[in-house]
Amino acid sequence: MIEKLSVGGVLGEAWRIYRLHFFKILLLTLLIILPVSVLNGLITDAMTNDSAVKVLFDMLNSGSQSTATAEEVSEAMANAAPRMIPFLLVLAVLLVLADVFTIAVARIGHDEGRHGALSLNYKIGDLTVVNEHEPELVDVGTATEYFTGAIRMLPAWVLTVLAGSVFVFFGFMFMFMPGLIALALLSITVYTVAAEGQKGFKALGKTLRVIIAHPVVVLYFIATFGLTFALANLMSLAISGILAVAGLGESTVAAVAASAVGTTLIYILAAFGNLVMAVVMTNRLDIINYRDRGVGENTGGNEYY
Repeated sequence: MIEKLSVGGVLGEAWRIYRLHFFKILLLTLLIILPVSVLNGLITDAMTNDSAVKVLFDMLNSGSQSTATAEEVSEAMANAAPRMIPFLLVLAVLLVLADVFTIAVARIGHDEGRHGALSLNYKIGDLTVVNEHEPELVDVGTATEYFTGAIRMLPAWVLTVLAGSVFVFFGFMFMFMPGLIALALLSITVYTVAAEGQKGFKALGKTLRVIIAHPVVVLYFIATFGLTFALANLMSLAISGILAVAGLGESTVAAVAASAVGTTLIYILAAFGNLVMAVVMTNRLDIINYRDRGVGENTGGNEYY
């Protein structure tokens, strides 16, 4: 029998996993997020300081006060675009690499959850599978193992991103809301990839099935995304204020370092939200998977809730 976890059950299990594996999560942020954040800051700074890009940004930032004509803006865009593309490609790669952290944390949630609220106690015919582990089991793998495991799953996630980008592109092309829905679907699919190793359209389709059967998953995603977004904005304001007070507002090195540290702190806190999503997605995927296998139909009354 696989029960659908309540909100309290999901949050309680996510907190248990977060507490038990906090130092593992901390090490993962240092291995992944800190270097990615530093590189992201340096690349962004190099792009914005490129002469052609700077001319374009100055025109756009001046808004209605700009004296540039439409032709001049168009020419500036034509000059800046080829210079921006290499930078944007590198930033896109860094963005995907940051997802290694999400995959690794999701896998921790999946594996540790099997010793807690996500244990698989069910019966298939004459075979009974029972979880025999202690609920406070701490070691399911090292941070390095989860890091390398997430790296191995990265190609599957990249393929899924490429497949999902098709829907996101056409969704935003025709109307804003379909594009936003497609983007949310793609963002949630990372947990399907982490839990089951599926990729591409198959992973997107499985995630869509989960959402249709359990729309509450979307509410979990909105709540965790909203909290992360709020944390990121508060951290950005705090960093700006600290740099201004310290008189380092114009220092590129200080800005990049402060932004990298701030981003790392945000990811450490946001890891709890990742665990919440990992727990709820694994739970709902289990329900769908065992329904697909016919568990409960001829097993003496086992049912799904």
